[in-house]
Amino acid sequence: MIPNDAAARNEALNPKKSFIVQAPAGSGKTETLTQRYLNLLAHAEAPEEIIALTFTNKAANEMQQRIYQSLLAAQNNPEPDEPHKKLTFKLAQQALLQDKHKEWQLLMSPKRLRIMTIDAFCQSLSKQLVFETDEAFNADISDSPELLYEQAIDDFINDTHQQSPFYQDLHDLLAHLDNDITRVKNLLSSMLARREQWLGILLSSELINTDTTHSKKSKAIIESGFQALFAELQRRLNTLLNIDQNQLTLNEILAFCDNEHNETLIDQDNPIFWQQLIKLLFTNDNTFRKTFNAKQGLPAKDAKAKGYAQWLISYTQSFSDNSLLDITSLVAEIRLYERLLLDDQEWQILSAIARIALRLVSYLKLVFKARALIDFNEVSLQALSALGNSEAPTDLMLYLDHQIKHLLIDEFQDTSILQFKLLQMLTLEWQPNDGKTLFIVGDPMQSIYRFRQAEVNQFLDVKTHGINQLALEFLQLDCNFRSHKSIVDWVNSHFCSIFPIEDDRNYGGISYAPATTLSQALNQEAIDYRLFSDLTQEALFIADSIKAHLNKHPDHQVAILVRTRSHLKHLVPVLKAQGVAVVENEIETFYHQPMVMDLLCLCALLNNPEQSIYWVSLLQSPLFGFSLNELQMIEQIELNEQQAEKSHSFYAKLAVYLQMQQSQPHHQKAFYFLSWIKDNFFNGVRSTLIARLKIIWQALDGFSIHHDHALFASFMTLLQNHLTDDKTAIAQFDRFVARLKRKFVSSPSQSNVLIMTVHKSKGLEFDFVILPQLDKRGKADDTPLFLHDTVRLSDGKDHLLLSPIKHSWDKETPPLFKVIQSMQKKRAEYELQRLLYVAVTRAKSTLLFTAVNENGNDIKTVNNSFLALLAPLNLPWVMCDSANNDISAVSAEQEPKKPKPYYKVIKQVQNYSTTAVPNFELDQTAVEIDNADNADKTDKENDLNHPDLNELVINSDRQIGSALHQLFNYLSSAKDNINHWQNYFTLCLHQHAIAKVHYAQAYALAKEAITNTLAQFPWIIDDHGMHEQVMLHLNFGKTQKHIADRIIINNDQYHIIDYKFATPVSNESLEEFVSTQTATYRAQLINYQKLIARYFKINPSTIKLSLYFPLVPYFQAL
Repeated sequence: MIPNDAAARNEALNPKKSFIVQAPAGSGKTETLTQRYLNLLAHAEAPEEIIALTFTNKAANEMQQRIYQSLLAAQNNPEPDEPHKKLTFKLAQQALLQDKHKEWQLLMSPKRLRIMTIDAFCQSLSKQLVFETDEAFNADISDSPELLYEQAIDDFINDTHQQSPFYQDLHDLLAHLDNDITRVKNLLSSMLARREQWLGILLSSELINTDTTHSKKSKAIIESGFQALFAELQRRLNTLLNIDQNQLTLNEILAFCDNEHNETLIDQDNPIFWQQLIKLLFTNDNTFRKTFNAKQGLPAKDAKAKGYAQWLISYTQSFSDNSLLDITSLVAEIRLYERLLLDDQEWQILSAIARIALRLVSYLKLVFKARALIDFNEVSLQALSALGNSEAPTDLMLYLDHQIKHLLIDEFQDTSILQFKLLQMLTLEWQPNDGKTLFIVGDPMQSIYRFRQAEVNQFLDVKTHGINQLALEFLQLDCNFRSHKSIVDWVNSHFCSIFPIEDDRNYGGISYAPATTLSQALNQEAIDYRLFSDLTQEALFIADSIKAHLNKHPDHQVAILVRTRSHLKHLVPVLKAQGVAVVENEIETFYHQPMVMDLLCLCALLNNPEQSIYWVSLLQSPLFGFSLNELQMIEQIELNEQQAEKSHSFYAKLAVYLQMQQSQPHHQKAFYFLSWIKDNFFNGVRSTLIARLKIIWQALDGFSIHHDHALFASFMTLLQNHLTDDKTAIAQFDRFVARLKRKFVSSPSQSNVLIMTVHKSKGLEFDFVILPQLDKRGKADDTPLFLHDTVRLSDGKDHLLLSPIKHSWDKETPPLFKVIQSMQKKRAEYELQRLLYVAVTRAKSTLLFTAVNENGNDIKTVNNSFLALLAPLNLPWVMCDSANNDISAVSAEQEPKKPKPYYKVIKQVQNYSTTAVPNFELDQTAVEIDNADNADKTDKENDLNHPDLNELVINSDRQIGSALHQLFNYLSSAKDNINHWQNYFTLCLHQHAIAKVHYAQAYALAKEAITNTLAQFPWIIDDHGMHEQVMLHLNFGKTQKHIADRIIINNDQYHIIDYKFATPVSNESLEEFVSTQTATYRAQLINYQKLIARYFKINPSTIKLSLYFPLVPYFQAL
């Protein structure tokens, strides 16, 4: 079959014409680029005349391979039968004829095919700059550029003394942000990272000039942008509301309603007129009022006011429904304009920020040169510098203009502003019909990189106006070769409603271009929509759906696409627990791996043992397992004068603590490590850091806790590259940490199931695409030091808008700042539509939409979510719950049903033991031991109190039991906040070194225990007594610790309750189970009874003893 756009595809091969081609998802643009490149080769004098620029290495390699393989096939293979392959074959044959005629020998020298990323092209230009100017230098691209920004900022601050011309600017900026130097540094660092966005703007606006006359001129230029934009909005609203035809009446009504008789109310050029008019006519939701009364200044008892009110009702009802949406949108925008001028404080701080920012760029260049390192932005900036400008082009620019005859740009919608300027320079002297061609391919509907300063309006501008003097013919491809007809039809049906009706150049709105398909097969089950009451149900359904799909289609590829990596925190563990192997594409960094964090702490302490923060982190890690309570006790130790003289105070405090406490394995482990540190650091015994790290890792039994040997090896490789010359320490520890934060862990598993962000999926295709957590928002943008924007108005000019960040003490955001925020918010809303389009169009045959919605089929959405875009479409969502057959039941042999975890980040961790620890006297007569056998039993009492969970067969059962004990002790002090227990339980699981693969199982047990307790024995966890009560005593020469789970005190009555999380094994009756448990723990509880009696000085027989089994549930009094 011949596609509908065959004529456009053939026209795109014309080697004499320049084109801009819109190629939607799945339209085969790479094949079109390949065919044009081959046809250009057939007419070129040299292959170096043709340059193809892509945006990823993958795309560049794919295109290079396609062209090379096409040439190879044309030489060795017979002509294919498929029409598009036949065309490629013939074009390759013609290219080979030219190759032979010109003696290029492309098959022997494929590197003559100049196909590269735009970044690689910029780097080649940047390197040329080294030979042309004295200021340039050879440098590598830094993998941690933020460290370079930090150094430039520190150097600037250190040099800014009272006599410095920048002293007052820095003083003003610090005062503006409440002298928060950390925040100021972070904001300045963010500015430097994005300097390509504002550098030209600040230079052109002359904000750095301190001369009063120039300052007033610059201020007027910036304010004129807001005034022009307001005037444009005013004119549009004027037209929509027919203000001119009704001005006399409206002015009369406004004057009547205004008690202050403000003359500006009749001046349409003044924002006050529009603010008052909008306040009169519209509600807070920006819709027309249906009634007018005394609140608007029109009391019903006044005859004149009544007449005005009737006129206004008639006036507001005269507008068509079609115009109401535009009116509402315009009213919302105009409401932001409380004023059109920057006040003195705003102008002062904006000028200070501009001067500081430009000065910091100079300092950054010095840092680049000193370290021989640059960032990617500097590469692009140097590439532009290497070409010069339109008035003074460099020799390199003239050489390239002579050499390059044909330029092909892939994914043009992703071009940043700097890259677009580069393209303008490269084609500066190109003229129509001069033998040079520009071929641009892209899809504005897939423009999703605003965070890289890729503005989709550039595509619209080139489509309309061309580049420089070069007009480009527009071609539209529409045939989707990727997706089945069901998917294509769905996209056509719904995205025409999601996307705007018309292109919106200023805000980046793109109208939908429908696709066609050669496929005629319809699959009624191709698209599914599911709602769930919690994240666990959603994850389980996704796991079942993947397994069902792969059972039917084992060769299919499945992709789970999310907006941000944080959306995978719950999903991935559940998938793995359900046996679904996944390949994670740049999801988790090294820095966020528990093993890596432990290794990093060890490296830090081997580098410098005086760093308390790393001691604390390491001691509470699974390598040691110190409780928060213990760490607090260590910190509270008072050192004597000799000890206090040492700067490494935590080291000294830990040494004191471990001299008193070596009864537990983790104490002995820490004592060994402390001694080893002393021998290897303080006593000067130094081998290579790699060798010491391997020795101590094995000594601490690291691999029994963290089993990933491949991750360990990868960490060691990274570490090797950051060592000092003598290999004994890390050269720049902060740089090493930054590297770990950027380096992604490669997924070890081989699977047909891939997980990635939507941005990473761009350009890829999958048989089955799953879009989970549609209800979630994306990541919020950070607020910069100043906002800037450029808007093109009806006068055809671009108007600059600038506004500084608000003062720390100001509650309200400045009006002009809000104006720019509103514009950028609208751009983000348009980009979200395109992001959803990219996600959906990755699917070849099957789509699954899922979301959490606690309101059943009554969908509640939040702004900035995919669900907010889909909800108005009235899709046939199916609400699934735990009783629904759509979610598979988990059998007894499999894992228990998973509960709903709660995944908000806890900013501060509180000690779970909220009651004070009784300080029992350490004397041998404190407690009588019932019999000699107890001398052995008490050594194991901690183990008895946290027994194996009988029905489980996993190695982590003991740790889960301990974590459940800890959770139940916490519940008594968190009764009012009990629904958020998952927050705390996650910490418990981490503290007890439980592998993530067992998290879902642990959550299920915890939820069952809590549910049972609240339903049948809620009084057990009421806040009337003590929990996790620690008691110490000396027994047979040993200090021993006993932990009573719950002591209820009510009217001087004491009741000790011990939690047991065991359950009956197979064929064991409840009676047999309780009898066995009682016999096992009776002596332990009697010891508790005597210890408590001793402490509170009461008769032991008055203290009740009980066992409570939350998982059964059953309560047994002894």
